[in-house]
Amino acid sequence: MEISYKNFKVGTCAGQKVVDGETMPLVPQPPEQNKSDTESLVSALKQEKK
Repeated sequence: MEISYKNFKVGTCAGQKVVDGETMPLVPQPPEQNKSDTESLVSALKQEKK
């Protein structure tokens, strides 16, 4: 299942595990595929925090 938030989406990676119902590690990604730079991701995370 993919979790989506307003300013970012959660992806997957090799080796993820479910611990107490939570997928670890959390892999946040920018909502737009063409905006994959770190600055865009940090900005999205800050907006989600508000």
